[in-house]
Parts: sequence; structure tokens; C-alpha cells
Amino acid sequence: MVIAIDLMPLTTTGTYRENFRVLSSDGHIVNGSESFEYAPSANAIASETAIPEASILVPAPETSAVTENDSTIAFWMTGFLMAFGLLAAIIAWRAKR
Repeated sequence: MVIAIDLMPLTTTGTYRENFRVLSSDGHIVNGSESFEYAPSANAIASETAIPEASILVPAPETSAVTENDSTIAFWMTGFLMAFGLLAAIIAWRAKR
């Protein structure tokens, strides 16, 4: 997966974390985060070179924190809870008769 975003210029050395949430082509929501270190060289600070309009982030497979939410589980859990509630209501109604 490749995600391209516009970044603000970084001016402070340190560790940064970007968080993302995207809708994949098959309708699943994919979210996660990546961290990176920023330490500009002395030449980069002095010359203030131009920053590209979009940077491409490609997470390393061994450090990727990407997770995929599966809406199928939520669908089945909702159905189960609704069926359980209906069954409980029928039992309660029959007990009053």
C-alpha cells in the first residue's frame, strides 16, 4: 500500500508519528500509524532546500502498525444481539401470559 500526502515543512529534529485512516477500494477501513526520525543535515538547514509537494510514505513490513477493520464481524455481532434480544422479549411476553 502506498499513501501520498502533503506535509508541512519540518523544522525541529525529533521523532514524528503520522496517523492515517483510509477507505480501501473494497470498502474496508484501513487505519494505522508510522513513526520516523527527522534529523536534517547542516547543509539542508543552511540552504533551506525546496520540499516536494507530496511525500510518499511506504511502511516497512516489519514495523508496520496497519490494521484492517472487518465490518463483517460487526454485522454478525449486531445480528446476534438483535436475535438474542428478540428471543428474550418473546420469552418475557410468554411468561406474563
